[in-house]
Amino acid sequence: MLNWAELRTERLWLDRPRIDDLAQLHAVHADPRTNMHNPAGPTTDMVRSRTMVEEWLTHWDQNGFGYWVVREDPPGEVIGAGGLRRHDVDGVSSLNLYYRFAVAAWGRGYAAELATKAVELAARDLPGVPVVAIVHPDNIASWKVAVRAGLRPAGHTQHHGGTRLLLSTPAHQKAFGFDTASTVNEVLPSSRTP
Repeated sequence: MLNWAELRTERLWLDRPRIDDLAQLHAVHADPRTNMHNPAGPTTDMVRSRTMVEEWLTHWDQNGFGYWVVREDPPGEVIGAGGLRRHDVDGVSSLNLYYRFAVAAWGRGYAAELATKAVELAARDLPGVPVVAIVHPDNIASWKVAVRAGLRPAGHTQHHGGTRLLLSTPAHQKAFGFDTASTVNEVLPSSRTP
């Protein structure tokens, strides 16, 4: 089984969550600014946040990887969460790439640093499984992070009641029926090209 429980990037500590992280994770997920493009909206209920963290921990127990809590190096306050989690997308068993950071951490390239590390680990340890990002069409920042991490357009998918942009590791685009000859502009309107 994989064990990605304690990893470091150039500037970040990526660790398996603990229940002790609940209050700080809740603060990130309850902020309306970090949820502008989240169809479920902010997680304002601490019970819901606890359930979320418990689900993350169950995934860790079953797979040896999952969503990390993110701290700046050296370890300190939780500034975000993200990583990979198993997810079925349009009938394809995939790894969902997720990242959400506190507003104070925006604009520093942390999401791209985390996402790149996650995609690299998946390529090394789970090469046959597509990594995907499901992005709200208005969330250009998230689109750019996924592209910087190496994902490419793979079409659209229905997610939480709406049409979302789907990005995937290049080797897996055809699994989603995406013609790699298609251009980014066919997926994302030209006014929004990253």
